[in-house]
Amino acid sequence: MHTPASQLPKSANRAFVLYVAGTSVVNLSYYDRERIIQKEIIDPRNLALQKGKLDKSREPFGVRRKDFYDISCVEKLLGPKFLEAVLHETDGVVFQPVNDPYRGGSSPKLLKWKPPELNSVDFLLHIKKDTRPGSLGTLIGHLMVTGLHAPFDYIKMTKDLMKYDGKIIECTVADGAWKFLRERTDKDSPNSYQTAQAVKESIRFPVTQSDLLKFVKEHSYRPF
Repeated sequence: MHTPASQLPKSANRAFVLYVAGTSVVNLSYYDRERIIQKEIIDPRNLALQKGKLDKSREPFGVRRKDFYDISCVEKLLGPKFLEAVLHETDGVVFQPVNDPYRGGSSPKLLKWKPPELNSVDFLLHIKKDTRPGSLGTLIGHLMVTGLHAPFDYIKMTKDLMKYDGKIIECTVADGAWKFLRERTDKDSPNSYQTAQAVKESIRFPVTQSDLLKFVKEHSYRPF
């Protein structure tokens, strides 16, 4: 028996288009890649829908292009009207260069901004006996990151944290100490040392939304 797509569980997954029709597009600018995605993927699907060759109610998943915006639109993107219209939860904005080729991994040219209260790090939690000088031998959480063999930092153990030993957990800083937020079941590895260090610094020296908007207004190029 066919189950309509509207009754199926919904999830969102990102797909990065690297090749189109056997041709690599990774060395093209963002605008060129966006144009190709629209022309070669989105438009043909829309045409098939118009001609009755595509029945979205029978599709196991949908396809849509994720829109990006010029930096001059950042104030609108952080406004309540836009955030209410977004289909997924959002916690900040990501700035990326438009003329650079696509590269895998982390990029020093990419900037993610979050409100200070939402800045967090994804750690791998290892629960061990505290053997540091002056300790009483109680259990303590070792917060591990990629690229560093020693603990990046430590978190005070609670009864609730015990079940997350060996799991990826998201933490933020509150009152000068790491605080558990949630388990990251969608991730199988912690943040890199560089990312964790950058987030730690951003928590110590936060950039508020008003700071961000002021900087963009004073320094960004406006195309219109």
